[in-house]
Amino acid sequence: MRSEFQEDEYIFEGRQTKYMGKFDFMYDYTSHWLSLHGYITRVCRSLVKPLNKLQVLFIGKSMTMTGRRSDWTLAAGTGVSEPPHDSYEMAFPLEHCEAATKLIMNSLEDRGIPYPWCEIRISGPSPAWLSPAYGRHVCWFELPTYHQNEETHEYILMLMQKVAEKYEGRPHWGKLNVYSSPPLFLRSVYPKFDDFVRVVKDMDPLGTYSSPWFDRIFNLNSNQISPPSVVQEADKEISMIPLMDNVFAPFHHAVLLIFARLCLFDFIDSRASVSLDDIADHTQWSKRATSAMLISLATSNILDASVGPSSTSYSLTRLGKRFLSTKNHGYVNDFLDLFWNVSPQALLDKAIEDQKENFMLETGGGAPSEAFISAMQGQTSFAAQVLTRVMPFETVHHMVDVGGGSGTLAIQACSNNDHISASVYELPGVVPITEKYIMNANLTNRIKVVPGNMFEDEYYPEADAYAFGNVLHDWPDKVNMGLLAKAYKSLPSNGTVIILEMLIAEDIVSTTQAAAGLNLVMVTNEQGRQYKASDLEKMLSDVGFVDTAVYKSNETPYSAIVSKKRRECCRRETFTSM
Repeated sequence: MRSEFQEDEYIFEGRQTKYMGKFDFMYDYTSHWLSLHGYITRVCRSLVKPLNKLQVLFIGKSMTMTGRRSDWTLAAGTGVSEPPHDSYEMAFPLEHCEAATKLIMNSLEDRGIPYPWCEIRISGPSPAWLSPAYGRHVCWFELPTYHQNEETHEYILMLMQKVAEKYEGRPHWGKLNVYSSPPLFLRSVYPKFDDFVRVVKDMDPLGTYSSPWFDRIFNLNSNQISPPSVVQEADKEISMIPLMDNVFAPFHHAVLLIFARLCLFDFIDSRASVSLDDIADHTQWSKRATSAMLISLATSNILDASVGPSSTSYSLTRLGKRFLSTKNHGYVNDFLDLFWNVSPQALLDKAIEDQKENFMLETGGGAPSEAFISAMQGQTSFAAQVLTRVMPFETVHHMVDVGGGSGTLAIQACSNNDHISASVYELPGVVPITEKYIMNANLTNRIKVVPGNMFEDEYYPEADAYAFGNVLHDWPDKVNMGLLAKAYKSLPSNGTVIILEMLIAEDIVSTTQAAAGLNLVMVTNEQGRQYKASDLEKMLSDVGFVDTAVYKSNETPYSAIVSKKRRECCRRETFTSM
């Protein structure tokens, strides 16, 4: 604790004293009662229930907790009881421990909500799929509170959820705040969420061991009767918030594009923080317009806002600094600029047209332009970096990045797997562009560029793995079937095919906003679409591939689909490296 908080090392002790006074009588009473209760019940376990009834008789009715806990409870494993209370708990990544904890505690104090104590503990990574500590070191923050009315209870639930969204928190499955976490949020913070659901459906197809709450959280769509909570929700007025968020989304999008095109994110990053006047003076905008734009970026988690007594300072969030400062590899500013001229009319025009040109090829007069490749590299390099760490490359020795553009998939695969070499298979006009990216990555000894045409060549360059990164979504299904069939024909026995795409969710409604948006971009700019995992699995299966698996991470909206060529069918039995 002290090593984490340094000068604030006594922050918890001080706040505990401040808010405990009101409940001193409870602590004095319970300290003696718990000791007596423990001694008696250890000697005679049959007295546990009568003694609990006795304490309820004296104070139980005055200690009700708005229906959430109306009695004193037996502390697990201790043989003693504790006062009734509400408990909220989140597990945050260790690096966010201080920021998340202070935000919760400051928010409670600003609202005057008392809490007698809070608990922080540290634990290492867990291999359990649904453990809040899965795959990372975490800081657990537990907040118990007494005597909270419904309004305060709802505020604490909202607060814990907002802090979880800001600092990548995962709710404790046994505490109250998990009930307010939307299923989509839980799915986003637990990388193995979908895998767990698949196992549940396989092991318990009839929902014998399920429950209404379980079905709602995991979207199992069982045949059980809807729980009362769902019926009650139906009687409430529906919220208009999601609709209005979509209505005004284009304005937020416009602000993002403006700041990226004018290099204002770099301007902010160079100064650590800026004021409204700094931006207004730099851009010659009115203060009213500047203020509105800064507020937009702050609500979009691009900027942090620190409100002072006379002014507000703005700085890039971790998200903004990582992906919008051009000092960092993988910035997306060039990608954003592709959408500068997109309008509702453009989408409508393309929706009506039967024949569409390919925007990617148009940018360079029959081949992707350098500007287009730079844009694609910016928005896919981070996904490739993350997913090539979790994909199975044990049996891959040489990979061909088909239509690879900047070669970012080949670059990241080689960077994360020392035993791999790669080729980037691209149109002759793109080769010099690709070679620059490989040179900048210092991988010219392991990655080569092979000129060719993935549509016209009979076979792909020789390899034991072919990767299609953001390729299939550009083309119609029939064309993609041909590309995959050619990959199958070109691969040796047990060779691998890798597809990197943003996926449409199987239930549609769980689709990320990014994937749904990119699917619209395919309508306006290209000839293809974003696929479901099941769509790609069927296409691969129809060609002859087997053992298809999906790899994903909550760090990126992209997923990797990996499949194998049947062992008994092969054109090439040997592999020749570069």
